[in-house]
Amino acid sequence: MLRRLIIFLTVAKHLSYTRAAKELYISQPAVSKNIQELDQELGARLFNRRGNRIELTPAGDKAYSYGTDIHRLMQNLKYELTEMNGSLSGTLYLGASSTIAQYLIPPVIARFKEQNPNINISLLSGNTSEINSYLNNDRIDLGITEGDRRLNNFSYLPFLEDEIAFVTRPESTISADDTLTIEELKETPLVIREAGSGTREVFEDTLEEWDVKLADLNIVISLGSTESIKSFVLDTDAAGVFSTHAIRRHEQKQFKVIRLQENAIKRQFSFITKQGAEHKLAESFIRFCRHSYNL
Repeated sequence: MLRRLIIFLTVAKHLSYTRAAKELYISQPAVSKNIQELDQELGARLFNRRGNRIELTPAGDKAYSYGTDIHRLMQNLKYELTEMNGSLSGTLYLGASSTIAQYLIPPVIARFKEQNPNINISLLSGNTSEINSYLNNDRIDLGITEGDRRLNNFSYLPFLEDEIAFVTRPESTISADDTLTIEELKETPLVIREAGSGTREVFEDTLEEWDVKLADLNIVISLGSTESIKSFVLDTDAAGVFSTHAIRRHEQKQFKVIRLQENAIKRQFSFITKQGAEHKLAESFIRFCRHSYNL
């Protein structure tokens, strides 16, 4: 039954037999057969078909809730048993907001995998709103995001401090001394992230503290990734609003960092888990991350 439960959870996670089959490396008919057998074993239909889509039935919702808890307990058992043997194994589903997923966490994952080759890690990237949704729907075990807004059903653990600055090409005429006043900022052509991103959320919250609205600024365009903003500002005299962590070591001569005279824009990267959802492997990864950054 455990295998059928895992297949059910995978289908429920994607609401797709095809995507579940690809993730589990089995055929789509095998997925359908296992779901039918689980329906029979539980005495309830778990999915309804609506045209080309499927959706969970009320019984399916209940089974997904219990099944997620059962799977997490089995993962924790497997983790503790392999820990007793001195070799960790298991699967960890991570979700990280764009800045973290692109610039901060991949090297840590590589080192963690090097020390624990039997652990499989899957990383989903998205903006903060998407990562919150993935975690809430149990598509991931652990989220790492930016932003100060807290949701009641999640637990937060601080990870790293970050700074958001105004980044231009080196020859930009926006600032001679690499600083801006609030009034100068209002006139500066800006390129910002899309609505829903943690970077934009923190920027808007900081502006609010200074009684400045986004509408008061000269927003040239909003883009869906930091890499897009970096490419944009290299070809125009505008300032991109993004994390200083996003400037890789070999790119430092390509960009100029401008800060506000009044105050630096700081934010906290945090680990996020669902309240009451203990996940041993996620806890081990958190400890490894904090140790890697000497926290």
